[in-house]
Amino acid sequence: MTIVYPYLNQATTTAHLTRTDLPQAIDALTQAFADYPFLQYLIPGANESRQESLIRQFCATTVNYALPYRQTYTTPDEIKGVAAWIPPGETNIHWWRFLQAGYYKMPFLLGWPGWQRLNHLMQFEKYRHQDLPDPHWYLMILGVAPAFQGQGIARQLLQPILTQADQTERACYLETGTQAAVNFYEKLGFRIQRQECLGQTDIPFWTMIRQPQPL
Repeated sequence: MTIVYPYLNQATTTAHLTRTDLPQAIDALTQAFADYPFLQYLIPGANESRQESLIRQFCATTVNYALPYRQTYTTPDEIKGVAAWIPPGETNIHWWRFLQAGYYKMPFLLGWPGWQRLNHLMQFEKYRHQDLPDPHWYLMILGVAPAFQGQGIARQLLQPILTQADQTERACYLETGTQAAVNFYEKLGFRIQRQECLGQTDIPFWTMIRQPQPL
């Protein structure tokens, strides 16, 4: 589909991700999150193969969970990145669906210490309800393969929902784990809601909210 944003004075092309595209989408996300602090935290010091398996399963589980909502976007023709949203009214995590999406595989990949660390990430669900109890759009995952970063693709993938959120006067919410990502999201109108560290570590994370913007 082609969407024209008059206030950007340009046409931006995105496509809904389909199940046929999942292998390529998961490849792109796995590359994008190769050095992501959250995932490095789960099994620190793991060899490259084990780390990649974990990241791949994390990305696959997340996209599989989001896909039925039909708000997962990618680039047409060649998959360069993915943005997966959960719509207002659906943002309470359905754990049985999360397990079906592949979460049940995580304990086998993580081992007991990693599984305990993963529980710290699960606290994000509690924080989100505290930060933004009203119906909102939830950005579950956004990633662009390294070969295509710096080309405006992340902004392109987010724009359909940001525009819809503005039109319907809904807020958007996300969590992120890097200062570079915080800087990027701030340019799109997101503002920091909380900044803390994972568990007993010095690994930071941020929650961010974007209020509806005037069109």
